[in-house]
Amino acid sequence: MRLKKALFFWLILSVVPAIWAQQKFALVIGNANYTGISNLGNNPLNDANDMEAALKNLGFTVDKVLNGNLERMETAVLNLKRRLGASRNTYGFFFYAGHGAQVDGRNYLLPVQMDSINDAIDLRDRALSLNQVLDRLDEAGNSLNIIILDACRDNPFGRLRGGARGLVPVSRPPKGSIIMYATGPNSVAEDGNGRNSPFTTHLLTNLKTIGLSVQDILNRTGRAVRNETGGKQHPQIYDQFFEGDITYLGTKPTTNTKPTNNTEQKTITAKTEPSTANSNNVLTSSNPIATERASDFETRLLKESV
Repeated sequence: MRLKKALFFWLILSVVPAIWAQQKFALVIGNANYTGISNLGNNPLNDANDMEAALKNLGFTVDKVLNGNLERMETAVLNLKRRLGASRNTYGFFFYAGHGAQVDGRNYLLPVQMDSINDAIDLRDRALSLNQVLDRLDEAGNSLNIIILDACRDNPFGRLRGGARGLVPVSRPPKGSIIMYATGPNSVAEDGNGRNSPFTTHLLTNLKTIGLSVQDILNRTGRAVRNETGGKQHPQIYDQFFEGDITYLGTKPTTNTKPTNNTEQKTITAKTEPSTANSNNVLTSSNPIATERASDFETRLLKESV
């Protein structure tokens, strides 16, 4: 009888963390070697490779497309949607580095094959619409999607009727989404002289900093880019995520209270959240139920069985 109870408790303790754990999936695209328009050097490829590594370190399962044509980009977006749609308790991350363009008030992410684009109709048929990406992620129905676009280089199709520099604002961000442009609407982002663009350089730094919330990561990135460029490049955030007060990627600060001289001294440290067999599969939130430790849960079950 005791053996059966022990096996039952072991089964519960094995299953419950997996139920609570939030899954994380990302799609990273870096396009640089264009035909028909100007190449972008190595920066977008470096940005995509380094972003992949940073997100994997945070526990994301990452798909990566380098120098993708339209079919590969669309297929990758559909695959991301399917993964995110498996559970509402899932977080998504979409990152794009490469040429972007706006025509007739719509934003497009450009595949590498851009030969013989003569008008806006050609562009719409042969580029990936940002609205399509946002619609797919919205259809997934998961709790949070982060969309990062380092795509505000000068519009190579600004000559087309209805074309303009940079990207247009997102008029209706999907619910549960946080969208960040490398610079403001109708503006151009800098490529920089280093391995990564200035925007992605600071984003990577903040993603690697333990204990920052999603909001802190993006806000710090925006401030750093603005300061480095002397205000010439001012990243833009469109935030439609309102679930919970603060959301963290992988780790979060915890407050340890210790009385000192009849007062309480608070120390902030970094703590990794409980996990399943792979600790990288946990994305934390401010929900105290979701972050209950397995050990505490085991103690409670044992007490209830007595």
